[in-house]
Amino acid sequence: MLLAGAGMALAQHPRDSWKLKTFAAAPYSLATAPLTNSERAQIYRVVDDATDRYSLRETRSNKQREVVMSSQLGLIMLALDGSEQVFVRGPNAFCGHSGNCPIWVFVHDGALLRLVLETGGNGLIVRPTSAHGFRDLATAWTFGAFEEQYRDFRWDGSAYKQTDCYSTEYPAAGNSSGPPSIVGCQ
Repeated sequence: MLLAGAGMALAQHPRDSWKLKTFAAAPYSLATAPLTNSERAQIYRVVDDATDRYSLRETRSNKQREVVMSSQLGLIMLALDGSEQVFVRGPNAFCGHSGNCPIWVFVHDGALLRLVLETGGNGLIVRPTSAHGFRDLATAWTFGAFEEQYRDFRWDGSAYKQTDCYSTEYPAAGNSSGPPSIVGCQ
């Protein structure tokens, strides 16, 4: 099981009791991942299509290709049948200062890879719960030193759909040592 992203504090509220202290980085780049040429090309197209959304508006060039190929990639087991899926974290050029990056999850569909989740954040958490044979997922998104947003995703039989979204707002240092306030996403 792969967990990817930056470090996080332990949970202080029952709703986010699944949070973990640390995450491991995806071990490969798109250029070095153990993929077939077809799989690499499929992932490349998805990440390359995102370049305009992440302000990399250069003309198609070798530099842009290098940026896309630097996307981080890991093979993860989300399916309860033990098959591997592909986790992709956008290249650093697409990420914000707090480590929030685009995240994609692909599943094998015959000889093709199919995109089943496109989201963002600084962490992908594989949860112990599951639906329709796939583990539930969550992402963490940091907005600053005292605010994080979490999105929960559940497999609906063909793709991951968001099931919950909430923010935790921690008291500023020195003001209070109490638990965070939990609010739903807007």
